[in-house]
Amino acid sequence: MTHGMVLGRFLPPHAGHVYLCEFAHRWVDDLTIVISVRARDPISGSQRLAWMRELFPFDRVIRLSMENVKHPSEQPPSRAVLKASLEKVLTVRPDFVFASEPYGADLAQILGARFVSVDQARAVVPVSATCIRTDPFAHWQHIPRCVRPAFVKRVSILSADPTEAGALARALAENWGRNGFPNGQGRQGI
Repeated sequence: MTHGMVLGRFLPPHAGHVYLCEFAHRWVDDLTIVISVRARDPISGSQRLAWMRELFPFDRVIRLSMENVKHPSEQPPSRAVLKASLEKVLTVRPDFVFASEPYGADLAQILGARFVSVDQARAVVPVSATCIRTDPFAHWQHIPRCVRPAFVKRVSILSADPTEAGALARALAENWGRNGFPNGQGRQGI
């Protein structure tokens, strides 16, 4: 039985992450997806864990607290500290480490695994989490459906005059660069 591992921040999960994890899932018998989490992350670790578990229900999805350890994409952390942190959360040593970032090769070496590079050039899925955090609507097609609600603002307009409500809705849509808005339905008894 072959074991694989994907490590990422998934901040937020996007189509590139989905491609990476699906590729890894097809390559090995057993896949562990490790989410590196810090308290200061702009999206909570518990939210990202829930999204990844929804996206990959047949894989093991776990969290790794990185409060005292740098993520490999940053300045390289102490190899011994990173290895010890991963060994605490992994139930089995991976045979393969899958990554779309250059740090994957070093991570695989630390764990005694083989490195499998997946779309480092972003040729298959041209997106990054940084791009999505900067402008989610420009990359909407790369955001999984279960993640999209985190980027949507909903506005309810209550007015006795539907004309005023419609005018305000159009002005808000124009201000936010949206092409349309749902038609309102007057509700009696509010």
